[in-house]
Amino acid sequence: MPKSVPCVMWVQDRLANIFNSEAGAAQGSRDYAMGFGRLHLSNRHGYPIDRFMSCTIGINDQKYSREELTPPELPGIDATSRT
Repeated sequence: MPKSVPCVMWVQDRLANIFNSEAGAAQGSRDYAMGFGRLHLSNRHGYPIDRFMSCTIGINDQKYSREELTPPELPGIDATSRT
C-alpha cells in the first residue's frame, strides 16, 4: 500500500500486539486509531494522541442484554439435566 494512504486502526480489545510500546513507536504520520484506550495507549505506549479518536463501542441492546437468562433460554443446555 502506498505510504500516502492513511490507515485507521479500530481498537476494541486490549490485545497484546496493540497495547505495547513497540506498536506505539511504529505509528507513522498517516496512521490513525479510534475506539477505546486513547489515554492508556498515548500515555503508556506512545501512540500519537492527536491522531486517536475516542469512540464508544456500539452494541445491540436487544442481542446483548444485562438480564440473566433463564435455564430454557441458555444455549446448548438441557434444562432437564441441570441439578
